[in-house]
Amino acid sequence: MLSTLLRNVKGTQRRQLITDYWHQDRLPELNEELLKDTISSASREGLGRIHPAFMGGEYLPEYTTTEVEIARIQLESTMADVISIRAARDPKGIRYRIVDEYETAFALPYATSRQPLTLKRLIRFIERTRIPDLPDK
Repeated sequence: MLSTLLRNVKGTQRRQLITDYWHQDRLPELNEELLKDTISSASREGLGRIHPAFMGGEYLPEYTTTEVEIARIQLESTMADVISIRAARDPKGIRYRIVDEYETAFALPYATSRQPLTLKRLIRFIERTRIPDLPDK
């Protein structure tokens, strides 16, 4: 299933490439390295030489064992920077964290919830997240 294949693939452009090959029934033609969740440094650098946008998402931190991405913000910047919102099962319910490719420290409005976030609560969660070193507007 495509969603399982894409679940922890960090690179935005690789996700799109995998999706395109999947829909064309050409997935076996794709180099195995490109199907990995995390590619090697050499592959990452090679993609970056094609265009900096190919690095978008490739430098995100690894997922923890039970963690999944629940939302992704893809910036229209030269390097197609990505912010990943992740959730994992926790004894208290569901634990959240937000990561980017620059090891930014995000101040979350709350760290856990008992139930999965609705779309409305996810939007509020994002809106209320702060970066402590940046002034609010």
